Amino acid sequence: HDLSFTEKSGRMIGIMGGSGAGKSTLLNVLNGNEQPSTGRVLINGIDLHHHEGKLNGVIGFVPQEDLLIESLTVFENLFYNAKLCISGKSDEQLTETVNEVLSQLGLLEAAGLKVGSALNKTISGGQRKRVNIALELLRKPDILFLDEPTSGLSSRDSEVIIDILKGLARRGKLIFIVIHQPSSEIFKLFDRLLLLDTGGYPIYYGNPVESLVYFKQQINHVGAGESECMVCGNVNPEQLFSIIEATVLDEYGNLTRQRKYLPEQWFKLYNQHFTSSSHEAETSAAQTFTGNKQVPPGPVLQWLYYMKRDLVSKMANTQYLMVTLLEAPLLASLLAFIIRYSPLSTKGSYVFYDNPNVPAYLFMCVLVSLFLGMIGSAEEIFADRKILKREKFLNLSWMSYLMSKVGLQFGISAIQALLFVFIGNSILGISGMHFSYFLLFFTSACFANLLGLTLSATFRSAVTIYILIPLLLIPQILLAGVIVKFDNLNPLLKADKQVPWIANLMPSRWIFEAFAVEQFKENAFEKPQYSWNANIQYANFVHSYWADETSDAWKSPPEGSSKSLLAFDINRKLNDCGYSSSIIENSSQEQVSAAIKKIAEYYQKRSRQFSERKDSWIRKNTSTPEKQKDFIAFRNKNENKSLSGFVNNELEENQVVLYQGLFVPNTHLVYFPHRGSNPFQAPLFVPSKKVGSMVLSSIVFNCLAVWSMTAGLFVLLYFKVFPQLFNVEGKRKKRFLFV
Repeated sequence: HDLSFTEKSGRMIGIMGGSGAGKSTLLNVLNGNEQPSTGRVLINGIDLHHHEGKLNGVIGFVPQEDLLIESLTVFENLFYNAKLCISGKSDEQLTETVNEVLSQLGLLEAAGLKVGSALNKTISGGQRKRVNIALELLRKPDILFLDEPTSGLSSRDSEVIIDILKGLARRGKLIFIVIHQPSSEIFKLFDRLLLLDTGGYPIYYGNPVESLVYFKQQINHVGAGESECMVCGNVNPEQLFSIIEATVLDEYGNLTRQRKYLPEQWFKLYNQHFTSSSHEAETSAAQTFTGNKQVPPGPVLQWLYYMKRDLVSKMANTQYLMVTLLEAPLLASLLAFIIRYSPLSTKGSYVFYDNPNVPAYLFMCVLVSLFLGMIGSAEEIFADRKILKREKFLNLSWMSYLMSKVGLQFGISAIQALLFVFIGNSILGISGMHFSYFLLFFTSACFANLLGLTLSATFRSAVTIYILIPLLLIPQILLAGVIVKFDNLNPLLKADKQVPWIANLMPSRWIFEAFAVEQFKENAFEKPQYSWNANIQYANFVHSYWADETSDAWKSPPEGSSKSLLAFDINRKLNDCGYSSSIIENSSQEQVSAAIKKIAEYYQKRSRQFSERKDSWIRKNTSTPEKQKDFIAFRNKNENKSLSGFVNNELEENQVVLYQGLFVPNTHLVYFPHRGSNPFQAPLFVPSKKVGSMVLSSIVFNCLAVWSMTAGLFVLLYFKVFPQLFNVEGKRKKRFLFV
């Protein structure tokens, strides 16, 4: 509905109306939080909604809800707010500024008290309201908007708050206050009153005391010229609504629900009496502000101040601190204690080599890292939503805020990763792998941090956020390649002898593979003989399986293959062996058999050579009974039989399979680097992947893959893609016209 008015500095304007009349929405349009569908809000001739950058520091907003960090003291809340909105001042100068504001609002005695929560109060409700106002006064805004600043307060506290605001108005501030049930004293302090009726209809604008006279005159009320009690001088604001919302009596004298005067009728009278009155002329050019505008510090300093404020807040929250620091070590202790088991060892002893639960431990490391990362960050932005709403008027950097959240969560995840890995690995006897485990745990947790922050920024309910966490974790469990093998997935999802595309979107798949491969090939027992074993496995595959399968296939190529593909494979192996001869599609069976025989003999000889080197190394380390005992103990300490069988797929009956027309190994893939051009098509547990001309170990490539996902989530979070996508409420059409 049409609404037009002009106000100047030095006035305090009250906005009143019934519940749902649009008071808060009006306030949010005036302060820039809501965009009007048509019309303008001008401040010194500057359009607030189209040139808000020119009005930085002019507007202050105190919503109805508290905007305080509960674990900080009153002073700390104001001090860190001052650090964020005032640049160029030392800590001593800022402290002096904060104390000045505290003194102005009568809060010096409460400066060292924690703010506390609504259920665990440390300061009174009136003090909390004054602290909220103090946050805005630090910036010295020209215009201050307050939404229900007296709600829930005693009459005395309410009068103190309004007296303070009236004092600010006398010193040149323009103040708009949404108020519900003011006392007579408070009501008379307003310079102007804007009254809204049901449906958002403006029905009065003018002197508050004269409003009673106006409405009485419109209905020919008895004593229409009286606005105050002749005896006590009080004004009864409730009488306004009794007149406005008066209902019709039925024939029996009972009140009905039908109003005597509808909002549309009051609105019509409003247009006759108020909109025709002259308003101050609209300035033709934008005017500058002579007030002392506070300039916020640069983005880097904002990031540091955000970090420090958040860190101090978390350090002051003893319960949060204990849970955060103890959660990882307790989970590590519980998990490692439960799965510390070696069935073949003597009673009371433990042998890492015999523990059948090591693959499960690695998988649980992935799940715990994802869980801790998401839980730790799931409410970070959600809990700050009210503070962010206020800090919008400070013109602060969203990037600085996000980087502070990310930096702090990454720091917490690093501490949790260190504690979990050190305790879990120590209990299970995993030696020499601490850095690799820490890197993988930390990488996984950092991705989960960004996922949790995205949830926190997207949804407006903590219940919704925590309901969604299992929905995001369960696919990570199912598509990691542990509980359900990729070959056993739904045919619509699985890929032939490679990781399905949907699994490649799961950080759990990359992190678990890296855990398993790194533990297998980089442990102190396997590492010195890994190269020999890799050559032996490949040589055995070629002369024991590939040779026979390829020779038989040449006679009658199976479906999915052809002689051209088989010839390509044969020639590649001939070249690897150093032979210059080649096979073509028209080659005879005898020529092919001869070429395959040469290849098989070469790799058979190669297998014996590397087997002899390995045997020589073993004989050297087991030449005496003492050395043999130490060698077995060394193996038992570093290698795990169950993990070896798991990554080598030893239970698989088919040693060789047809893939893209060629015969490839189906077991011991941890010894076969992926030679394809697309690393995302590599089978599970390969030791390395090729990226262009570079060959990266699986732990390096997999960590880079997860960090790429993490960076992608950060970009989406920075541009608020998901909040805009799910923010249906923010897309509703505004219904107000302002001029």
